[in-house]
Amino acid sequence: MKKIICRCLMVMMFSMQIIACTNSDVALVKSGVMSAYNKNTVGNVFDASFDEAQWQAVTTKKGERVVRFTGKISQDLHDAVVADVEQKTQTLKVYQQEELKIQYIQNLVKKQGIDGALFQQLNADYGCVLRESSLAGGVIWWTPTCQDNANWGQYLEAAKQAFFAQAWQVGDTVEVEWTISADGKQFDVTQMASPSWEGLAYEHILAAIYR
Repeated sequence: MKKIICRCLMVMMFSMQIIACTNSDVALVKSGVMSAYNKNTVGNVFDASFDEAQWQAVTTKKGERVVRFTGKISQDLHDAVVADVEQKTQTLKVYQQEELKIQYIQNLVKKQGIDGALFQQLNADYGCVLRESSLAGGVIWWTPTCQDNANWGQYLEAAKQAFFAQAWQVGDTVEVEWTISADGKQFDVTQMASPSWEGLAYEHILAAIYR
């Protein structure tokens, strides 16, 4: 009987240690700061930026301690990111703005394809068609060719607005993971996933969240 009680106590103590560990891992990340963005805590920024925010601590098969954040892009975050990009775009020269808009077209093509409803509508509205060209390194680039050259700039602007409507789309789910160092004192971002973030580098995503 004493052995059974002892085993039960050991199991309970082990369980309490696991709970304490996972709780402290979440607290470590939420109360911590990113090295490049040290004016506010991770928890404050992420809880304020996303709807339905949830935090969870997990241990991988390799024994790594990971804190996982899930949430949905909020209307406020979407509006702020779009406004920030718009403001920065206005500081560029005209040809740089056009290059950026053409880059938006590439992103839209990746998501929807050139035969998607969006480009069918744009082509019909402005009398244009997307044509393929090959750049150095075998990169495929899509640019509009218009019957009326005056429509070319309008096409690019409409494509930009379509990109903004879909970028950082309200309600898109996000998942971010931080891996905690072996000594339990530091953490690094090791995963950032969302349909809205496809093709974006981690530093660009973080810059938008911490704008």
